[in-house]
Amino acid sequence: MEKEIEKIYENLDSVSEKDLEVILRAIQALSKGEIRTAEKNNGEWVINEWVRKVIMLFFKFHKGISVDVNLGYQYFNGDTGIRQLPQSLVRIGSFIDKGCILMPSLVNIGAYVGENTMIDTWATIGAGAQIGRNVHISGGVGIGGILEPRQEKAVIIEDNCFIGSRCILTEGVVIGENSVLASNVNFNPSIKIFDIRSGEKSELEKGKIPPNSVVIPAMYKTNLDLYRPCVEIIKDVDFQTTEKTKLNNLLRNL
Repeated sequence: MEKEIEKIYENLDSVSEKDLEVILRAIQALSKGEIRTAEKNNGEWVINEWVRKVIMLFFKFHKGISVDVNLGYQYFNGDTGIRQLPQSLVRIGSFIDKGCILMPSLVNIGAYVGENTMIDTWATIGAGAQIGRNVHISGGVGIGGILEPRQEKAVIIEDNCFIGSRCILTEGVVIGENSVLASNVNFNPSIKIFDIRSGEKSELEKGKIPPNSVVIPAMYKTNLDLYRPCVEIIKDVDFQTTEKTKLNNLLRNL
């Protein structure tokens, strides 16, 4: 399928009915989780560029492609184990694994949402974002996508993370597994990360939160006596942290 998509992408002026069928088949594969916009390769997350092209081709030729869902959105029945509340919108071409809970929210095309993850009220999962298993995306969270504007990397939230209310994560940042982000964390690759777990301040590589981190929003003072936003890793995830987020597990079983 990759070779077929690359060929179609290089010949946009001569797309046939057969080509449109290939595009739809690729979109359906995205919806089933058989292909992904981004995957982990040798410890690093990378975009599958040909899958991004699938999405662009679908946008360009969607009027000529017959889809069996209303307005290009997916709706799940009880057989999937997915709980989808009214006003939650899941675009065709995104994958929602079993056991997920979707409050009124938006999951955009190309996104991948892992098993038993909860997307809370008015959260937005951008195109191509990759969300792991057992993640809680709290109310009002904004997860950026790989389109509009075009981004070279997808936002990644690995397994077992808790993302606090009103967090904004954009431009291909990676949140390592088992991490907890406090409310209102605004994080992109230009935001500095300070690790204060040892009692001293050290600056980490931008764009990546290490696994098992508790992260809060903060400010730092520049040489011009101005203040700019940053994030602080204040401690490792511990029993006290997991007790505070345990309500998440109760909500899943109501």
